[in-house]
Amino acid sequence: MEITFLIPTQQASPYCWLMKIGSMKLGVHKDNGWCMQFDSQLVFFDSEDKCMPLMPLLEIESKKIFDFLKIVEISASNYSEVVRRFPKELLIKYVFHTSCSGYWPEKALAWLVEDDALQPLFKDELIEFINNKVMPQGARQKAKKLIRTLQQA
Repeated sequence: MEITFLIPTQQASPYCWLMKIGSMKLGVHKDNGWCMQFDSQLVFFDSEDKCMPLMPLLEIESKKIFDFLKIVEISASNYSEVVRRFPKELLIKYVFHTSCSGYWPEKALAWLVEDDALQPLFKDELIEFINNKVMPQGARQKAKKLIRTLQQA
């Protein structure tokens, strides 16, 4: 699915639209947090079970996403506080809790490897992932390495 960063952002108070994912717009609401608009519907990412539409973001290197969000924090400073609260933990948990194949968990694992602060919150998911023989061996080995690093810390 095509993802486009909106530069400049599309600000229409109380919303600030930051990206397009296919035909959907991803952004923030000044008070209610991260949201997505498709057709005339709005979804707020306030729980794990609503995060499926965010999964295509995992196909982009996390550094690229979060570098863009840092720019948005400066250019749309009146939305900076809510932009900082991207629901990364909810998205990654959603993937680990719902995926039946290795594709999305491998993408989520790549994001997790780059976020030292978030890693300890995923110890249970990583252990379950390691023991799931359906998941690709290379990804399970990467998860094992991450668990070992967490145990040494």
